[in-house]
Amino acid sequence: MNLKELLGKYPKIIIASHIMPDGDAMGSILGFGRALRLGGFKVEMYLKDKPVRLFSFFPDFPKITSDHTIFTEDSLLIALDTADPERLGEEVKSFVVANPQRVINIDHHISNTHFGVENVVIPEASATCEILPEIHEKLNLPWDEWIAAAYYAGITLDTGSFQYSNTTGKSFEVAAFLARKGVDFGKINEKLFMEKPRDSVLLFREALNSLTFDAGGKIAWVKFTREQIERYAEGEEVISSIASYLRGIAGVEVSVLFRETKDGSIKVGLRSKDIDVNEIAAVFGGGGHKRAAGCTLKKSLPETIEVVLAEVKKRF
Repeated sequence: MNLKELLGKYPKIIIASHIMPDGDAMGSILGFGRALRLGGFKVEMYLKDKPVRLFSFFPDFPKITSDHTIFTEDSLLIALDTADPERLGEEVKSFVVANPQRVINIDHHISNTHFGVENVVIPEASATCEILPEIHEKLNLPWDEWIAAAYYAGITLDTGSFQYSNTTGKSFEVAAFLARKGVDFGKINEKLFMEKPRDSVLLFREALNSLTFDAGGKIAWVKFTREQIERYAEGEEVISSIASYLRGIAGVEVSVLFRETKDGSIKVGLRSKDIDVNEIAAVFGGGGHKRAAGCTLKKSLPETIEVVLAEVKKRF
């Protein structure tokens, strides 16, 4: 059964993405969710965690829900930018396990487990938002400026404004296509990059206070306790960008960000210039991309720092 037949088979479509959503997750659900709604489908948009406030200027932002009771017997789930069901949260993972025939999986992570009845997984794509416009066209869905802007936002944030090595000619081709669909680049870039929340600057200052270099300067890492993160209203959603910034320090090959989560486990974000950090994350049950990956360890903060840095050092 193809995507079009599946979409027509169920009265309700739920668009969902991963826990601790990033720009690609947000752009994916806001763009594809709006497109399906304008195309006449009944659509819900779901995130287990709080949506990223940076996207609050999108008109469909308030429609995103964290109410998992929307997953009912008449639902079709479209999981976007999500490598495995665990990343959707425990409640939605249960839905996927019980109803794999009602799951469409669209993603660009190389570690994707192909958990849907239909899987569109393209690891070469810079972002899931780079994949969606082609699917959008094949489904003959309508466009408006907000749909194009959401896809563009996902691409530009996952490629570091088209600077990271995951940027390809295809990334620029899709961006040009989205421009023809109505993206106002000046307006969107100003919203995404020139209106930094005050909390993000203060949290960044704290990051620099804990900045440590290791392996002769090839590793740069920072740590955040739960108390530090919760001191800032928007701390959770701005913190992940810090690892990318540290990667840009001269001489640094791998940057690592350690942060305590609400359940006491430690989330680890890894970025690199060339070393395959997806392999490092996989050692601890995580995954991602060659130059951007993550994992979560149920250890104390000092123990996690010790074992993860030991694994990173094996690459030098």
